[in-house]
Amino acid sequence: MSDDSQEVFETICRALRVHAGDEAKITRETMILADLEIDSVDVFDMIMEVEDAFDISIPMEVIGEVQSVGELTDAVVRLRKG
Repeated sequence: MSDDSQEVFETICRALRVHAGDEAKITRETMILADLEIDSVDVFDMIMEVEDAFDISIPMEVIGEVQSVGELTDAVVRLRKG
C-alpha cells in the first residue's frame, strides 16, 4: 500500500471507529455496513469526516457503489489525485 493510500486508510479507520467502537477490527476487506453494524446515518457522518480531512467531495454515486473499506480508500485516493 502506498503512503498516500495508507494515510487515507488510517483516516477512514479512525472515522469508522467513532461509530463502530474502538474494538472494531477494520481491514481493507471489511464491509462497512455488514461487518461494522453501523447505520446509514453513521456512514454519512463518517463520509463527511473523511471529506473534511482531505478537503474533497465524494459524489453520491461513488458513495452508493462503495461497500468495503478498501473500495472507499481507493475512491478517496483517486479523488485526491484529481
